Amino acid sequence: MVFFKDVLLAIQCGGKAIGFISKEKLWTTFLLPILLNLIAFCTVSLVAWYYSKDLIQYFSNLLGADPSSSWQGVIQFVLVVVIRMVVIVLFFKLYRYIILIFYAPILAFVSEILQKKITQVDRPFNASQLVKDVWRGIKVALVNIGSELLLSLVLVVLSVFITPLALLLPFILFGVESYFYGFSMIDYRNEYWFFSARESRKFIKNRKGLAIGVGAMFNLILLIPLLGVLIAPMYGLTVAALVMEKVDPRTPSSSEPIKRKPELPM
Repeated sequence: MVFFKDVLLAIQCGGKAIGFISKEKLWTTFLLPILLNLIAFCTVSLVAWYYSKDLIQYFSNLLGADPSSSWQGVIQFVLVVVIRMVVIVLFFKLYRYIILIFYAPILAFVSEILQKKITQVDRPFNASQLVKDVWRGIKVALVNIGSELLLSLVLVVLSVFITPLALLLPFILFGVESYFYGFSMIDYRNEYWFFSARESRKFIKNRKGLAIGVGAMFNLILLIPLLGVLIAPMYGLTVAALVMEKVDPRTPSSSEPIKRKPELPM
């Protein structure tokens, strides 16, 4: 029951995230991250489109497809559709990985801004702590990416032999992908409150519904043409911050950094 309650909580916070960003007037603060995100998206898009054309040409030559032949023309059309679809799927996976790894400095910075807005506590800027947050975010992302790819590969292989699994595979893969992305978003918040990597990992594994819910909200808003792509990273962090404030609120009475790591909520 806790799992489904956590997923529902993340969905509810996802519905409030845009309103929170507008209420706190964060759109101007997010403008630079959005522009950088646009550059990253366009770069990945152009690379994916360029190589998809090469793939189409390669497989057309391999099959000896002749556009002048009606039958082979149909084959080439199907080939183009299949390759484009595969490239789109791989593109979004690659894009998410780029956000998690190369976007880490911005994610860490945005996460700190969100915590200040939620707690109404303005801590002094600490460059060395920000660098630590960035490095931790990259390490968590790399571990999660490797785990997601391995688990997804195992599920795909098993689905070949298990028919019921094959029918449910798209939904299962969506859940797996959402979990690992939500994991990274929540970990940025936990790092701000001095959770060690081990403590954060333990907490999230015990509350998988939170991670899946946060990641699912990110994936869903990503489907909004253009706008979703631009705001998805900031939106995901906001959902994670609002969710964790409900589950584990931290409201220090002063702007001094916490000297010891807080105990994990039970």
